[in-house]
Amino acid sequence: MEFNYKYSIGEFSKLTGLPIRTLRYYDEIGLLPAIYKDPETGFRYYNDVQYIYIDYIKRLKDLGFSLKQIKEFLYDKELGVLENIFQEKVDEITSCIRKLENDLLVANDYLSYIQYVKKKNIDLSCKIRKLSKRKYLFTSARNWKHGDQKQYFDFYRKFQEFEKGYSTTGWYFYRFYENFKNIISDGFDFDLCRFLKTGVSEKTCVHDLPEGEYAIIGFRGDFSRVVPNYIKLKDFAEQSGYKVISPPYLFFAYFIFLNKPADDFRKLYKQMIIRVEKY
Repeated sequence: MEFNYKYSIGEFSKLTGLPIRTLRYYDEIGLLPAIYKDPETGFRYYNDVQYIYIDYIKRLKDLGFSLKQIKEFLYDKELGVLENIFQEKVDEITSCIRKLENDLLVANDYLSYIQYVKKKNIDLSCKIRKLSKRKYLFTSARNWKHGDQKQYFDFYRKFQEFEKGYSTTGWYFYRFYENFKNIISDGFDFDLCRFLKTGVSEKTCVHDLPEGEYAIIGFRGDFSRVVPNYIKLKDFAEQSGYKVISPPYLFFAYFIFLNKPADDFRKLYKQMIIRVEKY
């Protein structure tokens, strides 16, 4: 099929949306030579096939390729070489998308917390929600004694040093064990945890928050409020036709009070969840 119709450079500029100086530059570097140059006037002319080439050039520029690379793609490269180049570009873009998705997750975590605690009347009601499976990093504390604030903060800071070797996101949280009801009196066991971003390989210090239904309650207060709110949440779940199948997880935004007095911890909004299933 022949494309004999010639556009002047001005017409082609309007058709493609590219400035005349850009078309002249593309001609000079051999990226898009004019289909015809008038030997007397030097005027450049273009045809419909070149309009299609302009679309290719625009798309490849949007992908981050240089004009030199684009010229090679259009005129010189073999298909096998092109396949490798574009596979690398697909991998690069995929990696960028994952990073942006993870960054969005982090920003939304913090935004949600800030918006929630900003409310004058925070929703402290019980509810049932379905949560997706997520991996989390953890370090364990055993036979922990309540009341030593310095011990708590030293432990948190050590965990922060530990998590620098990983890619974490969102709230910190405790995963309690069966003896959590000793939280005020005797020693109790817990894991200090934080969610991991996607794509983390299996490791001994990584667990799953299983997908499923969870009973959720929000509250303010220190550790003395954990057991009463657990009992309240457990009663709610059972009255709603669910049985509890896990000890509680306690979420809190530790980053907000890291450099503030310990009393701030008691003022923070916290969220407790327990995994449940229908009877």
